[in-house]
Amino acid sequence: MSQFTKELFTQIMMSASFNSSIENIRTFPCCNIHAWLVNTGSTPPNGSFKLQASNENDLRINANQNANLVSTYVTHFVDVADSTVNIVAGQPNQVMWNIPDVGYTWIRCAYSASNASNATATARLQAKHGIP
Repeated sequence: MSQFTKELFTQIMMSASFNSSIENIRTFPCCNIHAWLVNTGSTPPNGSFKLQASNENDLRINANQNANLVSTYVTHFVDVADSTVNIVAGQPNQVMWNIPDVGYTWIRCAYSASNASNATATARLQAKHGIP
């Protein structure tokens, strides 16, 4: 089995809410997303991380399209059940979601800020695909 790794966001400032890049995970039997605080800054973050998914099947895009085209046409996301993790005063400082049976096409990680923190965060998608 081969492995796929992709940064969803890298050292992004947690001073406002944001969404990660959108990734097509349809062909992966399983994957995980790991988000962590790179530093807590002088004002630790308060907010929440969650996963959002979409099954939009727009014929104008495919897995090989660039991120700008994907974000233009994949716009209907729903929160993945039980994926919200609250961050209070920078704790927990990392989150891992394991998705053992991928059942949707598109995924992203969303952060909702409750304060104007100068902390930064990174998130990475890792997946296995192919035949062993």
